[in-house]
Amino acid sequence: MVGGKFSLVWFLALLCLLVKVTESGECCRSHYDVMGNVMNERWCANYCCLQGNIYSCCNNWFFRAPAQDRSTFCVNWFARHIWVPIIVALIILGLLIGCGVCCCCMCC
Repeated sequence: MVGGKFSLVWFLALLCLLVKVTESGECCRSHYDVMGNVMNERWCANYCCLQGNIYSCCNNWFFRAPAQDRSTFCVNWFARHIWVPIIVALIILGLLIGCGVCCCCMCC
């Protein structure tokens, strides 16, 4: 049983490292364009880029917008994909319950 617990810890540690290594996209923060119109924040799958005076999504790292104009968290994305935090919360709750049941069964 010790090997099972040990391999679970290694699996969880590896999973955390893989999540840290992956790039998940960027959010172009809301801003005013050259005409004075408000441009709402927008989620980009790869990079938020500044080309001329226009913020857009692109795949080229060299065109990335300045750090103050982009973010790794986008409220607008979560507002449109409300199911994502719900699913993540349910998975975490399931894992906590599963770990509690396993620990309780191992101790008794």
